[in-house]
Formats: sequence, structure tokens, C-alpha cells
Amino acid sequence: ILPAAAQHEYEDLSPRPGHINTRPKLVEPPGEARSDIQWINLLAEALGVGDQFWETEEQVFDYVLEPIGRTYRELVENGTHWMPRHYHKHLSTGFNTPSGKVEIYSKRLAEKGISPLPKIIHQATNTEEYPLVLTTGKDYYSYHSSWRQLPSLRKRSREPYVELHPETIKQHGLEEDGYAVIETKEGSITQRVKSNPSLDPRIVYAAFGWGKKANLNRLTSGDTPLCPAMGAVTHRGIPCRINPKSHNR
Repeated sequence: ILPAAAQHEYEDLSPRPGHINTRPKLVEPPGEARSDIQWINLLAEALGVGDQFWETEEQVFDYVLEPIGRTYRELVENGTHWMPRHYHKHLSTGFNTPSGKVEIYSKRLAEKGISPLPKIIHQATNTEEYPLVLTTGKDYYSYHSSWRQLPSLRKRSREPYVELHPETIKQHGLEEDGYAVIETKEGSITQRVKSNPSLDPRIVYAAFGWGKKANLNRLTSGDTPLCPAMGAVTHRGIPCRINPKSHNR
């Protein structure tokens, strides 16, 4: 595992819808930590393909900015670059599909041997061992796993909560605001219990983006079946069970 620098420990581009700007480096990274781009370039050099990559991060940024005729240094000196805005482009050019129309049946996927229509792959559920179904989601106060160090946001989302229907809480011997252990065949995590009457009683809605003993990656697998179109792992619809957290767990 290579030590990655945090986002304020290296310079970077910050593209957003309609504009692009830069993000300055505020502090030096500790130890041997490096940015992702630095590690990619170093690995390329070590593998003998360094001539196909870049020597510096700034060269990478210049390559990215080439289509708009700017350099990274110009962006640093002049500030945000605003893109021309074109609304309702589909009225003149159509959508970015072979037909130019909204396609429910995807010809591009069909040509690659992938189902052209959405296809649900059901996993075994409602078993005695794993009677519930795990799904996941983010709250409004974080960006993936970032921003939890900001006091103004952390006070709005202090801990990871697993949301359950009130009947599910009662049936499994849980308590509102108490701790529960969520288990799949891959592993287990601990999150705090929150009642949500709008949920289906079969659903366990766990919080995403937390670390250590609340990390959802402990419950998922990188093995097949993966999404055939994107290769993504399954984060929802996973058979699970939930129990109160005992003091010795």
C-alpha cells in the first residue's frame, strides 16, 4: 500500500460544472506520502514506461487544460476559467447516443454483449442466516469520506447511523440510539441505530463513508458478480443480519 497525500498536501485542478480552478498546496505531505499523480508517474518509471507519462504534476495539468488553451500556471495567476454555457443542446445536436434520442434500449451495450436493458441480478435473500437486505447511502454533510474533520459539518453528523423500520428495531432486540452489529458473509461493522418508519421492514440502510469499525467495505466483496457494464462492486441488495452490540464485541 502506497502512502497517499491528503488533498491539502499537493496542488491540483478543481473542475466543476461550468468552470475550472486550482487548489493550492497548503502544507507538505508527511514522510513518503505522495499525490496520486506522483505515484502513477513513479510507478510508470519503475515499470519502464516512464516515457509514456509525465515528469511533473504541472505537465499533467497542462495536458488536461490543453483543449481550452490554458496552462496550469495561467490558471493559478488569473483565477477561475469559466466555460461557455450552452443550454438545451439536445434541441440542436440531439443527445449523445447513436440515434441522438433518449434510448431506453442501448445499442452500444448490446454491441458489447451486455444487456441493453436494465437487468437486476438477485442475490439470495430471506435466508435464516441472513434474513435482511443491506442498502447504503450518504448523508448531506460529507463528500464520500471527506469533510468529517470540519466541526460545522461534524456536529450535524457526529456518528454513522444505520436506519431501520421501527418494527425491525423491535423484532431484533435493538434500541433507538443504541449500537448494532451489521453482518454479511464478508464481515461485520458497528453503527448506531436510528428509526425510519418510511423504510421497508426488510431493509437495513447503513451509513456510507465512515472508517474503522463502521467501514462498509468490511461488508462488501470485490469478487464476482460485478456490474458487467462498469465493473462496479455491489453496494446494495446484500443479504445481511443485525443484532445488538454486546459489550464484548
